[in-house]
Amino acid sequence: MSYSAYLVHNTIILELIVHRIGWSEIVPVKYLNVLIKYISYLGLTLLVSILLYKYVELPLMKIRDSKWIKNGLMPKTTQ
Repeated sequence: MSYSAYLVHNTIILELIVHRIGWSEIVPVKYLNVLIKYISYLGLTLLVSILLYKYVELPLMKIRDSKWIKNGLMPKTTQ
């Protein structure tokens, strides 16, 4: 799951949460603004990384570890 967090934290979440949303219009108090911004950043990073791990990484690891991949894609023929 840490690799998923690494992939999304800066490229997706930071760009969306910190740079694209006009937080000063939503929360006018500066310190509360920063607190909500970074709690949202951390929460979304964790949520997206958990979802990526569960629905992308785990299924791909199962395919990687399957008999077909370990033994080659085609069954070996005997002569």
